[in-house]
Amino acid sequence: MNTIPKNIYTNIEDLIQSSHEGFWIANSKFEIVFVNNSYLNFTGFHKDEVINKNIDQLDETKKVCRYLKKTTQNKPQKIETSLRKKDGSRLYVEFLISYYPNNGGEYYCFINDVTKQKKAETLLSSRLILSEMADNVDMDKLITSALDIAEKLTDS
Repeated sequence: MNTIPKNIYTNIEDLIQSSHEGFWIANSKFEIVFVNNSYLNFTGFHKDEVINKNIDQLDETKKVCRYLKKTTQNKPQKIETSLRKKDGSRLYVEFLISYYPNNGGEYYCFINDVTKQKKAETLLSSRLILSEMADNVDMDKLITSALDIAEKLTDS
């Protein structure tokens, strides 16, 4: 019979802190009660700027809270959204959200930074659009479209 080691919770916390994925635990009021170092590193926030904050204060799309409300113990949610970093730039992320009924209800959120993949997808689709436009529009319209796409890619 396997027994759970007494130090299992310390080991789990160490594993979560050393993960490359961001990680939150949010309570039933959608306040962040735990955050790991990876999330802090890729957003630029300090722990005291995140702990006890409502998720809506960090998620300008309000998408995360909508999905938290849909998450049940038997049905984890996976979503893509964007968050603002401390410096104001956009961070594209993928959340994997699970609900656990302990402590009045907690949401465990693994967060992957997918910014590079999103920008690569956008760049590829933008190139295809511009390539198709090149044969059908004048140069001024093509340049204007290229500049609009560049602004979108750079969040400027």
